[in-house]
Amino acid sequence: MVDLAAADPRLVIEVRRETLGYVSQFLRVVPRVAARDVVAEVLIGRGTDEARARAEADALLLRLNIPPRLHGLPPATFSGGEQQRVNLARGFIGGHPILLLDEPTASLDAANAAVVAAMIREAKARGTAIVGIFHDIDVRDAVADRLFTVAQLQDAA
Repeated sequence: MVDLAAADPRLVIEVRRETLGYVSQFLRVVPRVAARDVVAEVLIGRGTDEARARAEADALLLRLNIPPRLHGLPPATFSGGEQQRVNLARGFIGGHPILLLDEPTASLDAANAAVVAAMIREAKARGTAIVGIFHDIDVRDAVADRLFTVAQLQDAA
């Protein structure tokens, strides 16, 4: 157990790198870096051989319907849905024990949302703890074990 509020910053970084995967609805990456390298960076940072990390990144990008011709291109040139799928690949590649999902299917069509729902179910079956925010009710219902509704606070006036 680690008290993150009191831990040394280096320990916090290590815990985050090894424990937490994160997928936001927005992709923020270094410009001019290939999609495969954006995804592989997670594994490379954890000591995986670069060739193996890139091969795993390519496989995950393919699963998320990113065509091979795009793997070597920077995701800044991609559509919103393609960028989101690169972000999903980056979040899922590490096999982290905890995965945080912020509207993971917000920019996806139904077919790609179904792929993501399958990936979430597979991660859960491996024992990954998943905390997600979903506005896509179909995906939410397909993957959620528990729901916590967040309601807007009422004005006290």
